[in-house]
Order: sequence, then structure tokens, then C-alpha cells
Amino acid sequence: ESGKGTLNIGAGSTVISGESLEYTTLGHRAWSEGTAKVEGIGANWTINSRLLVGSFGKGTLTIGPGGTVNNTIGFIGSSAGSIGTVSVAGKNAVWNSSQALEVGGYGTGSLNIGADGLVTTGLNGNIGFYAGSNGSVEISGQNARWDVAGGTVNVGSSGAGALVINNGGTLNAGMNGQGVLRVGVSTGSGALSVGAASIDPNA
Repeated sequence: ESGKGTLNIGAGSTVISGESLEYTTLGHRAWSEGTAKVEGIGANWTINSRLLVGSFGKGTLTIGPGGTVNNTIGFIGSSAGSIGTVSVAGKNAVWNSSQALEVGGYGTGSLNIGADGLVTTGLNGNIGFYAGSNGSVEISGQNARWDVAGGTVNVGSSGAGALVINNGGTLNAGMNGQGVLRVGVSTGSGALSVGAASIDPNA
């Protein structure tokens, strides 16, 4: 819990976790480091609970070509002092959160969706959720996509949030894209950059 741990799930392999747990974590305790890589045709990690990438420590999740990760709520950088990083890129690289996704809960979180990577969120997406948090999402590359079925993406709720979309990346919020993108919500600060343009409502 306070050391270093690595999980590699390769082609044709399936790992199921979280059956009797409230959450599954990478980087659970302060000073700990947890790393997971899911890559290869048929590589699958099914988590029947919440996934915390960077709980109190440092967590890293890499989903490469052919890899799939499924969980309920996804947290990246969930607690104060934590650092979480997730990257999803390559053909058939998929991260499914059946409920919400928080990038920067109380800590620092970053999500990078590269070419052909897909992230799906069943409820809403939050970037820089609570005060003191710092969250960033970059959707960059052909066919890079974040689908938010809940329809609302908050960039900087009570923390600091940044969303970058370029080089063919797509954010799809709500049914047929009929969702809501809120930048700089409540006491938070948010920044949005699309292609060569950028919007900073806090300026």
C-alpha cells in the first residue's frame, strides 16, 4: 500500500477485480506508486467498483491498442496530494466508466486521449472538481473521442480545470451532442482550448 506496484494485462487476458470492494486503486497510500497497463487484442480489466487512479499517492493507467477497462465511477487524482494520470490511445483502446468521471477530485489529475482512443462516461464529466484540485483533459488526434452520456461536462467546478481539443479530437456530450459544457463553474477556474482557438472565461 505504501510501496510500488505494477499490473500488466496483455493480449487475450482478463482481470476482474472489485467484487467485494468499494473501490480499486492505483497509488493507494501517500508515497505509494501504482501503475497499470492494459494493451493487446482482447486485453481486459473489468472493475466491479470505483477506480481511483492516484488515491493518496501516485497512480498511472495506460490503455493501449486493443485494451479495455470497465468500472463504475472513475477518479483521477482523487485525494489532496495525489497525482493521477490516464492515457488512452490506439485502435480499440477503450475506457468505460458506467457512472461519472472526475479528473482532479481533490488532487491533481490528467487524462490524455490520443488518436483512436475512446473514453465513455455514463453520467457527467468533471475536470477540477473540488477546491484545491487541478484537472486537465486533452483529446488530441484523429478519432480521439470522449463520449459523456450524462450530457454535462464541468471544467473547473470548484477547482482548476483545463480542456484541450485539437488535431481531430471530439467531445460528444449528451444525446447527439446536445449536452452542456460549463467552463469556470461556481468558485472554480476553467480554460477551454479548441484547435488554434482558446477561451478563458476567467480573464
